[in-house]
Amino acid sequence: MARMWGIGAYWSGDNPPDKTQSFIDEQCAQIGWSSNDAPALYEQFAQIEAGDIIYIKSKPPGKKLHIKAIGYVLDKPDGSKVKVKWMPNTSFEHDISAIESRYNVYSLTLYEEMNATCNRARIIRKMRATKPLRKETKSLVAQEFVRNAQKSCRFEIN
Repeated sequence: MARMWGIGAYWSGDNPPDKTQSFIDEQCAQIGWSSNDAPALYEQFAQIEAGDIIYIKSKPPGKKLHIKAIGYVLDKPDGSKVKVKWMPNTSFEHDISAIESRYNVYSLTLYEEMNATCNRARIIRKMRATKPLRKETKSLVAQEFVRNAQKSCRFEIN
């Protein structure tokens, strides 16, 4: 079953520290830590599969989550890097609700999106609004994400 992942692109100490544009230009997502410094992160990264949805995010202090780009994974990760097809014009800001704020993973480098709330629904809606829409985003899994998100958010996603 396809999953959804959030990944950070801010590498302190690098110039420039925000790697979002590099990820998009190189059609990839990547971990900025070495495997020696963050072995558990590499174990989690290795769980990403082709067909999964991934988004670049940032979470500055406050109640907003910035979704910078949304894409789908093309292959299994190779070390610290995974191939991604980034979809154009998919950035947005998400106001984090009181309930979502209890899901305190937004500032992590990488996490699996387990919160079937409006954030997940908005990501799917952005993907569906992007043309041309690839068959991967029309898959039964994506449709299931949309159905679950609609139930939890109580609004229609067109």
